[in-house]
Amino acid sequence: MKNNKSALNRLLKYTKPHILLLILGTIASFVLCSIGIVVPYIISTLTEAAINNQVDIFIKYIYYAVIAILVGFVFSYLSHYLTNIYNATFVRNIKNSLSSHIQKLPVSTVSSYHSGDMVSRINNDVMVASNFLGSIPISICQPFLFLGAGAFASMISWKLLAASGILMPISSFIFNIINKPIGKYSRELMEETAESNSILQDVISGIPIIKAFNMKERMSNKYNQIALNIQNKNIKIDVVNAKVTPAFLSMRLIPMLVVPIYGGYLAYTGEITLGNLLAFGMLANLLFQPIEAIMRFVSGMRETNPAAARIFEILDEAAEESGNITEINKADNSIFEFDKVSFSYNNDNNVLEDISFKVPVNKTTALVGSSGSGKSTILKLICGFYKNQRGQIKLHGTDIKEIDIKTLRNQISIISQEVYLFPTTIIKNISYGKPDAAREEIIKAAKLANAHDFIMEQPNGYETIVGERGSKLSGGQQQRIALARALLKNAPILLLDEPTSALDTQAEAAVQEGLKRLMEGRTVIVVAHRLSTIKSADQIIVIDEKKVAEYGTHDQLLSKDGIYKKLYNKNFTEQESSNNNPSKQGGMKYA
Repeated sequence: MKNNKSALNRLLKYTKPHILLLILGTIASFVLCSIGIVVPYIISTLTEAAINNQVDIFIKYIYYAVIAILVGFVFSYLSHYLTNIYNATFVRNIKNSLSSHIQKLPVSTVSSYHSGDMVSRINNDVMVASNFLGSIPISICQPFLFLGAGAFASMISWKLLAASGILMPISSFIFNIINKPIGKYSRELMEETAESNSILQDVISGIPIIKAFNMKERMSNKYNQIALNIQNKNIKIDVVNAKVTPAFLSMRLIPMLVVPIYGGYLAYTGEITLGNLLAFGMLANLLFQPIEAIMRFVSGMRETNPAAARIFEILDEAAEESGNITEINKADNSIFEFDKVSFSYNNDNNVLEDISFKVPVNKTTALVGSSGSGKSTILKLICGFYKNQRGQIKLHGTDIKEIDIKTLRNQISIISQEVYLFPTTIIKNISYGKPDAAREEIIKAAKLANAHDFIMEQPNGYETIVGERGSKLSGGQQQRIALARALLKNAPILLLDEPTSALDTQAEAAVQEGLKRLMEGRTVIVVAHRLSTIKSADQIIVIDEKKVAEYGTHDQLLSKDGIYKKLYNKNFTEQESSNNNPSKQGGMKYA
């Protein structure tokens, strides 16, 4: 991870596409600063003209004052408008970059972050960065405002300037020392905020489990502790800000005392005029305002450093690797071949070890094995979600690492026991299988998936909102929408990861009917639990102790006194008995 300073520099480079808005906003701020310096001169001249009864000069400078005020209004509006547009554009673009990059990351990388943490980086951290970047145009002008006001004030009286600014270097030094911990506290606050978002997301998503297992008190205590940590971090930041307040006040209060007392004395002795004294009073504010602004800019930079670092932690994550081959040679009869494949999630303990098998075209291959044997991992490897550490996985004779990842996934539909539906309409959820599909195609797919009838019973038919993760639908209804989506995609390869294991008998029957239609004419790899699926598979591969233990048809494997026969006798026989006895349906299923 790059250091914080480097992250902030990169964030500033990220503003290059918006440089025109930044320049225009800075120009508008420069005009405002210039007016701020001109106005004291106008006030001084007006005062002297009134004292000396110079009516013509007084009237002329009244006009100048009105013009300055009007110009100030216009450029104040332009400054704020341009800065807000610049800010909004930056926020949109960097959020788009983060969202786009997250979708390019490997599944393993995304899984290493809590979704609540990622959302916190996209929302909270980007807004911290945005607030800092929005202060850049006016901050750029502050040194010039300081020099301009200082030059004008020194022309009026260098003695008064020196007296009123005597504490400025000391206050600035004290501020810098006291304000240094802000960066550390801000980083800790962002991390605690991200964790609180993660806990809240877990509470909302897992509310049925929390209630079922009486976890309310435990989750509340966990969140309360994080909230207390956030409170403590905020208090630490507030304490730092409170400590620097005297530095700000000294720069404000000292001139307020020095200018009327010492300045009045100088006016009394004739060293400066009354008009100059009034002008100096205004300049004193302009003189110390940039110092305060610069101090706040430094504080904002320290707060933004950790936010920028957290943003670039995501953007620096390597995108998933993709090959260059976009045309697949389908001459090879074995659509998938695992050739001595080994894989582990943590680069330590292998989940699969020297796995080798072939999947024939337009045939059904069932993967069988005990829980945790690596069946679902095989499907993830086929989809390219993870990269095997050793061996080759070939699609029609080509290593999938050499195939363009989009091309590979266009060949595959996958349906698992955990269906993910987006919180939008039913028709949109189905259309994700083929974004340009006509409504008639979507309805046809829904009918084939046995979903059309229940969809038409919904309050708004195909326009019904399914809720977050399909919460307004039953498990069987969700699965049938997933089936319709896969049917609409019409990919030649179908991966089934126990899609009916969590369904009741009636829902399972409806889904199974749709599955049969979906499996027709396709190459199917199924992680099986149903006896009927196992028996009808063209080949069965038994995974045991990280390796292929046996393979063959149902009858071939039963004729051997091997692992499959033992699993069959132990689990499948009971399932078959359950299927033959309606009173026992819903019993054991082998996974």
